[in-house]
Amino acid sequence: MTQLTMTVDATLVRQGLQDLSTEIPRIGRLQIYRTSQTIVRRMKEYWQINVPPELPSYQRTGTLAGGWFITPNNNGYTTSNNTAYTKFVHGNAYGLEQAWMHARPGRHQLLRDVSEEEVEKLPPEIENEISMVARRVGL
Repeated sequence: MTQLTMTVDATLVRQGLQDLSTEIPRIGRLQIYRTSQTIVRRMKEYWQINVPPELPSYQRTGTLAGGWFITPNNNGYTTSNNTAYTKFVHGNAYGLEQAWMHARPGRHQLLRDVSEEEVEKLPPEIENEISMVARRVGL
């Protein structure tokens, strides 16, 4: 008679699952923070294509680019810019209020568009991080 007996060490499995359960919220917040950083980096980019020569009378101050902040909150992070004219350059959270001269193709991106593009990438990245932690804890 041929026989194969397999046993599972429930203590080891339970510990691995507990370790994983404590890591999941941290992984989610970390990925959301990284996404927020990417949004800020992309919003700091001026002209996207066909960069025109600067007007001799205009000098960039860096105020708008330097005004982006990532603030923690209960569910993740808030990306914001308190510079008074931000909505005219990048629009508001709904993709509205961007001034016509900034809305021309190749100029300033809408905050809404950049945010949506980056947030769409979140689920696969979070799943990859969870898989990596699961392997690390032996699951």
